[in-house]
Amino acid sequence: MKADDAVPQEVTRAEGIEVEAAPEDITIHVQGPLWSIAGIDRERGELEGILLFTREYGETVSISSAYAAVQVGADSKVAQVVLPSLTDGNDAGVSTTEAVELEIPEGGYVLFAGDEGTVPEGAGYFLAERFRVGDLVKLRRNGQVVPVEEMMGSTAKLVLDNYPMVTAMEANHWVTGTIRHTGDMSGMQLFVNGVEAPVTQDGSFSHCSPLQPGINYIRVQLLRKGVEETSRELVIFSRPRSAPEKEVVLWVDQTVNAKRFQSSADVLDFLQLARDNGVTKIALDVKGVEGFVSYKKNDLTGRPYVSEIKAPAKAGANPELDMLEEFITHGHALGLEIHAALNVFAEGSIARDEYAVLDQHLDWEERIYIPENNGEIRRQRESLKKGPVAFVNPSHDQVWEYARLTFEEIIKNYRVDGVIHDRSRYDNEAADFSDVTRAKFEVFLRARGKRLANWPADVFVYDGTIRVDGPLIQDWWEFRAGTIKRFFAEIKELVNSYRNSTGRPIQVSAYVGSWYEIYYLNGVNWGSPSFRFDERLGLQDASLYTPEYCQTGYIGYLDFLMIGAYQTTGQEVEKYATLANIVTNGEIPLYTGIAVTNVPAPALQREVIQAGLAATDGVMLFDASQINWPVARAALLGEEYEGEV
Repeated sequence: MKADDAVPQEVTRAEGIEVEAAPEDITIHVQGPLWSIAGIDRERGELEGILLFTREYGETVSISSAYAAVQVGADSKVAQVVLPSLTDGNDAGVSTTEAVELEIPEGGYVLFAGDEGTVPEGAGYFLAERFRVGDLVKLRRNGQVVPVEEMMGSTAKLVLDNYPMVTAMEANHWVTGTIRHTGDMSGMQLFVNGVEAPVTQDGSFSHCSPLQPGINYIRVQLLRKGVEETSRELVIFSRPRSAPEKEVVLWVDQTVNAKRFQSSADVLDFLQLARDNGVTKIALDVKGVEGFVSYKKNDLTGRPYVSEIKAPAKAGANPELDMLEEFITHGHALGLEIHAALNVFAEGSIARDEYAVLDQHLDWEERIYIPENNGEIRRQRESLKKGPVAFVNPSHDQVWEYARLTFEEIIKNYRVDGVIHDRSRYDNEAADFSDVTRAKFEVFLRARGKRLANWPADVFVYDGTIRVDGPLIQDWWEFRAGTIKRFFAEIKELVNSYRNSTGRPIQVSAYVGSWYEIYYLNGVNWGSPSFRFDERLGLQDASLYTPEYCQTGYIGYLDFLMIGAYQTTGQEVEKYATLANIVTNGEIPLYTGIAVTNVPAPALQREVIQAGLAATDGVMLFDASQINWPVARAALLGEEYEGEV
């Protein structure tokens, strides 16, 4: 039954509120699909679309057998999917032929589709197909991520002006906002980390909290007669004020840029324009996902040059032009650093059917274990679900050595300022389940006094499409992350040997996705070994962060790190840049990656770039082919673009 029929109209209208499902592959798209919320805590009536029910509606909501619903817990994860009886849905939920009373979790909510789940592209179909148990779900109001409490009308609300996670350079942090309540305000008190803060008659407040270096947690509580009504958590990373001159890295992706440079003059003109607009470093993608390279001196690997690509989107590079050499020659003359980026463990484009070397080394290809293959472990390209990029197995000795030689021939033959790890990881959680990896995992386990009895069930199995973890799952995460860390250590040792023998200050860096909370699925821990879990950071799985897992953090083998904060609001860019500061403990320089094509509007591009510049040591702009230089220059300077609406 409905708890209160007098929910304020401003809440029930749900204007500007959307639910965001988890992205299908966050390494490709960081934002998931969105659907507007038609109403909050309202009976279905004539409403079409998705309805959202909170505990203000009641303890349960009735779901008939023809409709789909999603139960979301207080941790913003999908707890249950109720599928309509007329469809098998995604096999990740419960299908029923009878109406069910679905619990509305405390601090969570239920999403209900007001149309039948069998209607293609309808709201019910969206819930049935796009949500899996364990997925992280976001609620957005006018683009900004907001907690479900802001959707509730009868309780007091703490509306903070502060972003929930930020980086600060000052010794103090002002907490400001407003208390919104439809009833009596008597007996209410506001506390910030246990210190009472004054509230004005209109409900506004401001409080100055001191900060200590590093991580700070600020709890804002609203109490009525000594009992908490609601609260908010703020996370602030306090770091020393960095130099006013920030680094600006321009990423030059091989996929779309190789054929644009037909001559030495083309390279010079490009670099001149970049430098004149504030760029200080170039990240030149010299080994693309297909395995072709943008340099000619390949004496250690024999990798084919990028001009041999056949796919129309990339074909046409000049076979006579040594692209890396031209970038170094002109870049250094212009005062630009040139860093060579490698798609390390990517060796083919499944989407374009293009493979430089992989077809000659089928044993290198990842063996994956996914539900679509009905319990079989298959070579990636033989799988019923493949993904767009072909990966090779980092545990394979020949793969490891070939990747190392690729780094070495670049360092040996070219005066690069640095090398960049890109895709220096496993493809996803489904890899690698080859016999090679199994044997190495068994050696890893024996060193811990453990043994593998059932493969792959001791790691995990599938119940439908839901992963069910086995007794060795934590060992598996630590084994994979440790494998990648050892590779980083070997590349750093290689680079240091050339630094010592030549006197050249060659740097090693990496590009990673900013979504640290799930990056362990790719076999990577890009944090500091000194990082320790805290539930207030919003990381999803507390059990992951054992002391052994934390020791797999690899930033000790990097000179700087670039994180792909490809989100589309300043709030989210600030959050992920701050999270990166926290998990790396401020131990190395960080640059915030911005996908300019995701934020083409001048005001929005300025907002996210300035958020990155404020929180870290600079920004990386992706990609050169997508840059609108007048807009980007204004954004970098923090200025309004001429003609901006």
